[in-house]
Amino acid sequence: MTEQTSRQTAVQFGAGSVGRGFLGQLFSEGGLETIFIDTDERLIDALETRRRYRLDIVGRQNESHSIAPVRALHANDRHACATALTGAAIACTAVGASAMSAAAQTIAAGLEQRLRDGGEPLTILVCENLPRADIVLRDAVLGFLPADLHGALTANVGFVRTVVARMTPVATAAERADDVAAIRTEAYKTLPVDADAIVGTLPVIPGLSAVGRFQSQIDRKLFAHNGSHAVLGFLGWHAGLEFGWQALEVPQIYSFVAGALNEVSRALQAEWGMTATEMSAYNADLLERFTNQALGDTCIRLCRDPRRKLAEDDRLVGAARLCLKHSVTPVNIAAGIAAAVHYLVNPNEPLADLNNAQAGEVLRDTSNIRGTDPLLPLIHDQLDIMRAANRRAI
Repeated sequence: MTEQTSRQTAVQFGAGSVGRGFLGQLFSEGGLETIFIDTDERLIDALETRRRYRLDIVGRQNESHSIAPVRALHANDRHACATALTGAAIACTAVGASAMSAAAQTIAAGLEQRLRDGGEPLTILVCENLPRADIVLRDAVLGFLPADLHGALTANVGFVRTVVARMTPVATAAERADDVAAIRTEAYKTLPVDADAIVGTLPVIPGLSAVGRFQSQIDRKLFAHNGSHAVLGFLGWHAGLEFGWQALEVPQIYSFVAGALNEVSRALQAEWGMTATEMSAYNADLLERFTNQALGDTCIRLCRDPRRKLAEDDRLVGAARLCLKHSVTPVNIAAGIAAAVHYLVNPNEPLADLNNAQAGEVLRDTSNIRGTDPLLPLIHDQLDIMRAANRRAI
């Protein structure tokens, strides 16, 4: 508990798109005071002074919420941050991969004090865009924690995977100038968490859903949500369009995106036992959310970091391989892969020709797709279609 309130507290490492745009709302609706830990001094000052911030829900229905009560600490104030963690009812990280080590050092300091004082078990939600981020964070914390507390950490602290699917754009310079603490996001408000990793009892938090067999949730988010979003972005870029919602209005691109969702849905049903009804509802919701013009999601943003998105276990090639594993031919996903290869080779020239030899070199380097791989002819077919379309456009 803090001096200012008798409420339970949630410590949120990272006050950005996920922290402020998602977790802050969930914690507030659960009756918790959120203590944000960040390095943005202007943002920290605004949050600490006002003890609240504005959250704008944009889309078909626009709403504005005042998220409170909140506090904010600078991450460099390790003592204050560690002290906040000792009394927290729940904690969460959303700092980005590059800042996880720094966060782990502060978390270790707080947990050392908490464990030595015999504090209650603690669940730490790990909202990081990094494979096995829960293990990465746990191992980093162990590296900073005295060895005599390692056993107590395992017994009393849960590092819990999550699936963050709310789409929250990064604030523009104009938006920050108007109100550095305000944030804009979509209405979607469900946070699946790994039920098997929870330690102790979680506070009741609306929108938080504890789910078993959690890899199924990871795969669905990566291959269905992220994968179809990538198909949309790369094909939209190839068509010379600025925004994802514009691309979805093109019948051929819509067909590819919906087709990719259908392909990976059939594979997920076979892999995890998800039902056709469940996946149909999930896909319809995604396609509706992708049309949200107010988010301003650009095709260029959706194309960002193409090498990672073309990795053999990531959203495009990983989804295609899961399809092939279950005898689903990923024609539509292959179209997204072909467009992604185009983007990687010629990011400033959507209509540039790309021959199969060039594409093969990229695919070997980024995706480990080689000569006899069954994906290769599917991608080559889509490249042929794109080359023909390019010639018609010129």
